[in-house]
Amino acid sequence: MSEHTKTTGHGGAGRALLWVAILLSVTLLGFVTATAVRNNPIYSDRDANGISKYKFIEACKELSHDTEELTVGAAGQSIPLKTLIEQSAP
Repeated sequence: MSEHTKTTGHGGAGRALLWVAILLSVTLLGFVTATAVRNNPIYSDRDANGISKYKFIEACKELSHDTEELTVGAAGQSIPLKTLIEQSAP
C-alpha cells in the first residue's frame, strides 16, 4: 500500500466531535423554534402578556381608514393626518 491509501486511526475523535456538534446544533434549533412559536406576537395571549396584539393591529387598521379623524400634534397645533400627508407629498 502506498502512503496515500493507508488508513490511520486519527479520524475517530474528529468524527465524534462532528456528531456532537451536529446534535448540539439540532437541539439549539429546536429550542429556538419552540421559543419563537410560544412568543408569536400575532397569536399572543392577553392574559399572559396584558394585551392582544392581534386586536391592537386590527383596531389600528380600522382607525387608519378614516384619516380625517386622526390628528397629529405639530408646532402646538392639532393638524389632521390627511392634510399633513398632502402637504408633505409633492
